[in-house]
Amino acid sequence: MIEFGDNLDWKWVGGLEVVEFTIHVGGAPVICRVSRECLEDHCGDPKTAGEFLDAAKVNFDAITDRIQGLIAKRRRESDGSILLRSADW
Repeated sequence: MIEFGDNLDWKWVGGLEVVEFTIHVGGAPVICRVSRECLEDHCGDPKTAGEFLDAAKVNFDAITDRIQGLIAKRRRESDGSILLRSADW
């Protein structure tokens, strides 16, 4: 079971240039990230940290659908997180 909750805890992580949030897969927490490039290419034309975060939140359904697809494909980063890249869209 995958639990996304709401997008209130989503945050922009400037050092990594990603929007980051935590979901639960089978009860275990999993960090998810959406790359800046993905947001620029598919979620409008954000320019600032706040705009990147807003773009991700507005596209909550599309992002969570794609994250579910990555989970189904069992694609994880080496640290166990999930990164949604532009090519994954």
